[in-house]
Amino acid sequence: MANSVYQGVHYVDSAGIISKVPLCIESITFYPKAVSDVLDLNFWDEGNAVSGSEVFVNASIATGVLTETDVDLHTITAARFPAANVIKIIGGSGLAANQTYHLLDDAGDNHEFATQPTGSLTDEGPVNFHMICYPARAFFNCLIPTVANTMESKHHHFGGVHVPNLICEGISTDSYAIIYTR
Repeated sequence: MANSVYQGVHYVDSAGIISKVPLCIESITFYPKAVSDVLDLNFWDEGNAVSGSEVFVNASIATGVLTETDVDLHTITAARFPAANVIKIIGGSGLAANQTYHLLDDAGDNHEFATQPTGSLTDEGPVNFHMICYPARAFFNCLIPTVANTMESKHHHFGGVHVPNLICEGISTDSYAIIYTR
């Protein structure tokens, strides 16, 4: 399956961006499949971009991986584009479908980076990109105990916590969460 939303109820079963707009979260229920399953929810901080991450670069996209064309520039680095942060492609000469937010799957090493879910970037030839990276801030992290016979769904009632946006950094295979918003 894939993440989906219906009238304020968000079903989450894979890493990716859940919401690009502010949410008021009433509660979260996590349904694990096995002991040691995890759910990591974060939001990104647009007020404090990662240092040096606002760049203009000529790059191409193939199979969800953005690759810098001129590797001598050293523009796409792990320090500027850390894993699990959010990149915003602001503009450039590329496809409009790519000009939005994307969750970084891996750090910007070797002049490239990948996004989650795989394929959130549309393939295109070398074009100019204007992009900036925003740091992820921890919001909700749930770990199911490793003690035998303790696994159960976990429900957390917040009564209305406001977040500016929401991403699922990671969730264990076959697990899912339901996020209730108002």
